[in-house]
This record gives sequence, C-alpha cells and structure tokens, in this order.
Amino acid sequence: MFRQVMVACEIGFWIVIAAGLVARRRPRSSTLGAALLGLAPIVALVLLFVASLDLNRGTVASWRHGLGALYLTLCIAYGQRVLRWTKTRCANRPGGPPGPAGRQYPRRRWLDIGRTILGASISAALLLGLIGWIGCVRRSAALDVMFPVLGLVAMAEVLAAIGYALWSRNRPKPRATPAVGPPSLLEGRRVLRGIAFGGVLMLGLGVSSVTAEHLITANRRAQVAMPGQLIDAGGFDLHLVKRGSRGPLVVMEAGSGETSLSWRDIPAALSGNATVVTYDRAGYAWSDASPNPRTGRNIVAELRTALHASGLAGPYVLVGHSLGGMYVREFAQLHQEEVAGLVLVDARPEDDDSRTQAILKEAGLAGNPRPAILTALKMSGALRMFSDVLLDGLVAPRDRAAFLDVVASPSYFTTKQQEADLAYRTEDAIRGQNLGDLPVRIIARGRSQDYASAGIPQAVGERLETIWRDEQRRMLDLSTDSTLVTATKSGHMIIHDQPDLVVATINSLIETVGPQR
Repeated sequence: MFRQVMVACEIGFWIVIAAGLVARRRPRSSTLGAALLGLAPIVALVLLFVASLDLNRGTVASWRHGLGALYLTLCIAYGQRVLRWTKTRCANRPGGPPGPAGRQYPRRRWLDIGRTILGASISAALLLGLIGWIGCVRRSAALDVMFPVLGLVAMAEVLAAIGYALWSRNRPKPRATPAVGPPSLLEGRRVLRGIAFGGVLMLGLGVSSVTAEHLITANRRAQVAMPGQLIDAGGFDLHLVKRGSRGPLVVMEAGSGETSLSWRDIPAALSGNATVVTYDRAGYAWSDASPNPRTGRNIVAELRTALHASGLAGPYVLVGHSLGGMYVREFAQLHQEEVAGLVLVDARPEDDDSRTQAILKEAGLAGNPRPAILTALKMSGALRMFSDVLLDGLVAPRDRAAFLDVVASPSYFTTKQQEADLAYRTEDAIRGQNLGDLPVRIIARGRSQDYASAGIPQAVGERLETIWRDEQRRMLDLSTDSTLVTATKSGHMIIHDQPDLVVATINSLIETVGPQR
C-alpha cells in the first residue's frame, strides 16, 4: 500500500505542476493555476511522510524514499520564480512588464539563492531526522545519495548567479561608444567567457560533491562502532578482532579487497570451539596503511607481529580465502612450526596468473580500473550515488553500506592494487611448496563464476574455469594430509554462499589437530 501511495505522489507532483502551468496561461483560471502550483509542496510533504511510514515498518531505504525531500527543495527554490514567470510570460500578457535590469537582476538572483539554500537546508534536516528515526545504518544508507543532490542544486544556483553577475547582458552599459573589433575576435571572447563559466560551474559542482561525500562518510563511519582493537604492528596499527577464549587459535586471512567484515557470522560460529582472530590488512578498513611494499612476506610479518603483540602466539589454524589463501600458505612456508593446519577457501593458486593472462590478453580484456579512478569515484560521491551499478558483482548489496562508510578509501584502493601488482612475489615463494604432513583442507567452488557479467565471453570463461579447478586439485599435493571439499552451491564467495560448510570444515580440522593452547 505504501509503495503505491509513493508512486502516486511521485507522479502527482508533476501532474499538479503541469496542470498549474496550463491553467496559468488563461486569465480566467490564473488563480486556479496558482492554487494547483501551491499543491506541489504539499504533495512533496505527503510523499516524504508516506516514505517514513514505509521505512518504519522495516523496509530498507532506496533513493526513492528521499525524493520527497528533493521535491520540497525544488518547490521552495523555484516556486516563487515559477509564479513570477507565469504571471509575466504565460497569462496572455504579451511581453509582460520588463524584467529587472542592470544590478537589480543579480540582486534578485541572490534572493533566489537564499530560498534555494533554505529549501536544501530544510530538506536535509528532514532527511537527517528520518535517518535518525530509522536508527539503522544499513537500512538508511541509500538516503545518503540525496545529500549530494541537494548540495548540487544549491551550488548550481550560486554559480548561475555569479555567472549572471559577471556576464549578464542586462548589466548597465557605459554611454561611451562600445568597443568594436573583428567579428571573429568578439565571437572568440564569447566562447572564452562560456568556457570560463563552464569551468567555474564544474569546479563548484565538484567541490560540492566532494564536500558532501566527505561529510556523509565521516558521519557514517562515526556511527559504525569498531569491533576489536588496534594493535601496533611496527609503527602503524592493525585492526584485530578476537572472539572466544578456548581451543586452538584460528586466524582468518581475507581475500583481495576483503576485510574482517567479509567473514560475517563465521567467526562467531567458530568461537565456541576456538579462539578466532580476524583482522584488516594494512590499508584496509580500520587498519593504518603500511610503509612496506605489499608483498606476501611483509603481510605475513605484519600479521605475526600484531598477533605476538596481542599475546596470541601459535600454533595457529590458518584460514585463507582467495588471495588470502596464498598469504597463509606463505605464512606456513616461513613459520611452519607455528602452524597447526591450513584451510584454503577457493584459494588463488600460484600458477593462476601465468596460465590465465595469455588467455585474457588474447580476448582483449582489460584489467581493473586504476586506483586513481576508483578514488575519484569515491571522493566525488559517484560511487555512493550509483552503487547499484558500479558495485554490482563486486560488493554484495548487504555489504555495500559498510564498504562505502568504512572500507573504501584512497589507501584501500591503492593497497588493493599494490597487492595485485606484487602477488607474483608470493606466487614465486610458494611454487612447488611441500608442507610435509601438515593438515590441509581445501574448499573449492562448485559453481562457475558469472564471467558474462564481467564482459568475458562464455568460451573464454570456460577456459578460465577449467584452469581454476585444475589448480584447486593440484593443491592436494601440498601435504600428505590434504583433502578437497567441493562447495556445490557456491561461486567464489563460498564464505557467503555456504558459510556452514566453511564452519564445518574448520571445526573438523580443529578436532583433528586437537587443543593447541
């Protein structure tokens, strides 16, 4: 019911405006037209009220729940101007009274700016009140996109007024004979003025967007309580979360671009039988960036330093997902005496890159966007405003709010790229690895990746999938005590698709290695 009323209000808002404009064209219905136009802010308020009722029953917000606030801003900013314009242009009064000339025009523009800023401020206050009423960051995250939009409306108004003040043809002209010049020169000056104004406008819009995104991120990040603690890892802090206090130590290493949040409920499910540690690698989420190159050896050393500083000495059961699988393998390579067992969750094989790059290059497929582009998208607010499109297939919908508010940062995008660029160092370190009789449990995906959504042709995707599965089976040679489990209902994100299987596999290994503390 609420959704139907919201749709009716969204459509009705524009209907009453259109009907009001038509009525204002006729002298006899001019008053009726003004009354219809006056209904627009009422419809906007009703839309905002119904949206709040819909959210109050537990609905997850979308950008449409904030449309009422945007409509209200438009009414306050442009309502009087529309009435003024229709009175002079549309009420069967050809020509109408002359508009303000000279300096009067910029002064009127500044009054219009005041109304626009007032409207944007009122709407922002209503949105903040609505977000506070919801009281859930995840459910209200989509409303954040409206704040940059309101800021853009206000900034566009300011820049338009500046442009009129500087270049309006209504400015008083001196009585002296105007300067003349070749037509091409005069036309060039007009073009340059237009380019300059466009540049100022774009700069202002950019500053407005960046400011709005910074304020939203700071506000949201402050609302998300950081679990765990920050531990010194050698001049910078790593964020560690410890759950449970019994049994062996289970340390979980997330994949590329993933954080301690990526494990969701798996650590809590394991904490009854083990002491579980999740963490954010340097440069991710709550952890500081590291001055060290993002090689596997450095990542292992930083994690080990933080664990020892926390009083969490081994032996460890190491769990690694995707790229994290290579890191825990290098940990075992360097410090096997501190490792009781490995669980590799669809872990990246050491020869995957060398076997797949030629195929991808042959298909003409480009790599991931550079960190500078991703940083610009985040800082400008575009990543938040268009998250459904830009993060589709990269971040699960339920994790996007935390990703935008806590994880995504310039250091995050840079660190992620550095890890990818230096992954070959880890591949070389673990190639031909022999871990003796160390217990190794491999969980491989059973469903193929959705290569089509990444723009990869089906034939190429099938070749990539065959290589991945072959490499998963080859990892059985890591140890004389290795087993392979196939997650038949999962793609690469087994930790999300079949978390129970991950928990069961780790618990089974815990029983095998026995109490280690």
